[in-house]
Amino acid sequence: MQNPHRARLIAVLISSLVIQQATAQTAPDAVRGQQRYLEVCGRCHEPDPRTDRPRQAIGVPGGVRTATEVISPMRFLQTVLDARDIDDIQAWLDSLSPIHIRDTRALSGAWYDPASSGQGFSFSVLAGDGFAFVFHGHRNEGSNLTLVGSTVHRPRYGETFRLSALAVEGGRFGAFDPAQIRRPLWGTLELRFLDCGRAEARLEGRDGAQQLQLQALTPIEGLRCD
Repeated sequence: MQNPHRARLIAVLISSLVIQQATAQTAPDAVRGQQRYLEVCGRCHEPDPRTDRPRQAIGVPGGVRTATEVISPMRFLQTVLDARDIDDIQAWLDSLSPIHIRDTRALSGAWYDPASSGQGFSFSVLAGDGFAFVFHGHRNEGSNLTLVGSTVHRPRYGETFRLSALAVEGGRFGAFDPAQIRRPLWGTLELRFLDCGRAEARLEGRDGAQQLQLQALTPIEGLRCD
C-alpha cells in the first residue's frame, strides 16, 4: 500500500517542476527584446533607447505597453508587436545601464522647461562629485518659491536620482538677518539627464507636483559633457 505522505510529496514536487517549466517558458527574454526593438522600434528611434524617447519606458513597469496604448503615433504597434514582444522589449530596456558622463561640470548652469517659462533651475556640479540645485518658482497662492538641495552623486545619462528639496523662508530684503532664514523640508526632486542639454525633472511636495522637460539655458563655454 502506497504511503499517503509520500504520494503527496511526489505530487508537490511534480507541481513545482511544472510551474518552474511554465515560468521559464514565459519569462521575458531581454536578448530577444533587443532584437525586436531594433527590428521594429529602430525604424523611428535611435539604436540606443537611452538617447531617444524610448528611455521614458526604462524602469517603468508596463511602460512599453502603455506607450503603445496611449501615444497616438505608436498605436499601430498593437498590430505589429504581440504580448511576448512587448514584455521582451521591456525586459531589455530595464536591463540597460546608465551612460557615463565624462565631465559632469558641463551640466552646471541654468535649466528651464520652455513650456513653463518663468520658473527654472540652477544646477551646480561641485568638487568630489557633489551636486546642488536651486529652483525658482511659485507657490499655489502666488508667492515666490525657492527650493534648494544637494547630494554627493555623480549624474549619469538615463539614471534617475532623488534629492530632498528644502524651501527657503523667512528672509527680508532690508535688515537682512541670516538667523531668520528657515529651510523646512518641502518635498523631493527626481532628476534624470538625457544628454548634456536635456533632462527630465519631477518636483513633488507641499504645493503639489510638476513634471518638467528641461533644456540647458546657459551652458558653460568651453565645457563639454562628452
